[in-house]
Formats: sequence, C-alpha cells, structure tokens
Amino acid sequence: MKKFTKICLITALVLAVAGAVLTGAGIVSGASFQKFAENMEKSGVSYTNKIYWLERFDERMEHFEERAEHYSEKWDDDPWENEEAYTETKSFEASQVECLIVEAYAGSIEIKPVTGDEIKISNLTDMDTVEFEEDDRELYVSRENEEDNQEALVIEIPEKKVFQELELTSSASNVVVRGKIQAKETTLCAEAGKLKVELLDSRETDMECDAGKLIVKHTQKLADYTVDMETDACKVNLDRETYSGWQEGSFGAQNADKHIDIEGNAGSIVISFE
Repeated sequence: MKKFTKICLITALVLAVAGAVLTGAGIVSGASFQKFAENMEKSGVSYTNKIYWLERFDERMEHFEERAEHYSEKWDDDPWENEEAYTETKSFEASQVECLIVEAYAGSIEIKPVTGDEIKISNLTDMDTVEFEEDDRELYVSRENEEDNQEALVIEIPEKKVFQELELTSSASNVVVRGKIQAKETTLCAEAGKLKVELLDSRETDMECDAGKLIVKHTQKLADYTVDMETDACKVNLDRETYSGWQEGSFGAQNADKHIDIEGNAGSIVISFE
C-alpha cells in the first residue's frame, strides 16, 4: 500500500474513533437524536436541506477518493519526490469547449476576458487538475491545495465566447470572474468560500450558497428575469432589497426569458443588475 493511501486511511480511522467517543459522551450526558432533530428544525434547516447536505457529503467523499487516488499515483511511493514547485500553462481552442467547470477547494482562481481565440490556464502547479473531454467538449479545472506565496490560478477566456454550460464552485477558496462572462446555463456555488462574478449574461442561472459568500451582477434589469428564491438562514440582498432568515417566493417578472434560481442555506448572497 502506498504511503499517501496509508496516511489517508490512518487519518480516517482516527477521526472515526474520535467521533464515536464524542457520540458516546453525548449519549451519556443525556443527549438524544430526537432533541438533535428538533433543534435542527428550530434553526430553520428543513428536511429537504438535510437531504441536500447528505447528497453534498456523498459528492465530497467521492471527490476525496478520486483525488486521493490521483495524488497517490502522482507521488508514487515517496510523497516528497515532487517537493520542488513549478508552474505551467495550458491552452485550448475556445471553439472546442462548450462546457467549462471550475472547482476551487483552496487558494485563489481568477477568470478574466481576453482577445484572441484560445482559453489559456496559467500558474498551474503539479497539484492542480486540468482535464478536457473531447467527446463532451468539457473542460474541467480544479485547484486542490494552497502553498506559501502561491499565485492565483488564472483562466483567460476570449471575450466573445459563449458557453453552453458554465459551472463555478468555491469550496473554501476565493474565485473571482473579472469583466463579463457569457453562458446559456450557469451554476454558481459558494460552499464555504467566496465567489464573485463581476458581470454575468446567462439565460438560466442556478445559485447555491451553503456557508460562503456569493456576489453576482447580472446583465439587464430585475424586471427582465424571473427569480425564484428559497433560503433558510442565508442573508440575501436582491437588487438592493435585503431578505434574512427563511424566505420562499418569486421576484421580478412572470414568465421572463431569463430565470434565476436561488438556494441559500447559510452565508450571504448579493445579486445586482446593470
């Protein structure tokens, strides 16, 4: 068994034992699952969102397993073999990319418009991931770790490029989109980090905030969108109007050509328009 895999397994075992000890201590102290469930309901976290959190947990565990295997292969038998840092740049023809997925679990990512016809990704380290699925025309970019004095990963996109699908996720990091970015369908998720989009032009936009900060400016006006919002303990500023705690409702125009769906568990969301 490789050293990195051993480290992961030992860490998981230690955490599992610690969790079991703390659970036992809670039961001895008089805690109960029923009280836990009641307090969850009082806090405004609905049953639907409990299922949502479980689904996100499964996704994160699957992601962790994939990355552990990736790093294990990369580090081989000696995890310090690749200790020396380096950066590189990769480029792709913009016309060949219809779906862009960017995930940041640490560090910073900056996306900005440029002239030309190539998507260029720079300041890549050996711990970052860039994958292109030619059949699906899907480009996947991920920053997993942050090191001392590490520069932000930069993604340059031709200013006239319109994606079919755009997915941006900030897990525990800082992601910023400079200038204008365009897509037919967009998914934005701030789990525990910060995600800012200076100007978004998208027909369908899904916005999710778990415990982070999500800031987005949309093209046109609120009256040009149908906005559906459902939040628990999330603070939302929609076109200069503030909504706190549990909210559920529709805003803007009915049956508009453009649609925004907002889901907020905690954290804060700021949505503005031109």
